[in-house]
Amino acid sequence: MENEGIIKFLAEYKKENFECLDDLSELFLLRQDLYAKKLIGANEAGLGFGNVSMKYHKGFIITGSLTGNYSKLGIDGYSYVTECSIEKNWLSCIGGTIASSESLAHAAIYKECRSKFVAHIHSSKLWKKHFDKLPTTNPSAEYGTVEMGLEVANIVKNRKAKVIIMGGHEDGIILHGDFADDIIEAIESL
Repeated sequence: MENEGIIKFLAEYKKENFECLDDLSELFLLRQDLYAKKLIGANEAGLGFGNVSMKYHKGFIITGSLTGNYSKLGIDGYSYVTECSIEKNWLSCIGGTIASSESLAHAAIYKECRSKFVAHIHSSKLWKKHFDKLPTTNPSAEYGTVEMGLEVANIVKNRKAKVIIMGGHEDGIILHGDFADDIIEAIESL
């Protein structure tokens, strides 16, 4: 995890507040719950890992890059991804911080299904236990890359999986659901 948090996509980022007309409390509570469970956090070097997002209009709202080390996030710790192209390795976002390095994987899920929430967590125990037992991305597809985004899209589209082990991102697991509680329940069942 030495390169954790490094953004690998091209971004058009504008630091500005975005007005959100939806209630974000479910997203905020999901992030708090995952942080309390140490599934979102920071490594020994202080680099944050893990993120959550919520479908919003034609895009999605996602925790910002390297925000995992904060116990609480306000709206300024989130970014609104307004446009995204997995194939072009590009996105456009606004907010108090740039979108998470794993935004392309979140975008892939929103593109392929109707889930409203996505979480990218880290758990060595769960990752090792379920590697190649649950749908697992190709180990050559690294986090934050086009390849990872395409792998995730393919799994969601063809297998309808709600839990995906990130083969090329040690300890990384992606989950999605219609409600934040769907993600918590999926984690508890692992």
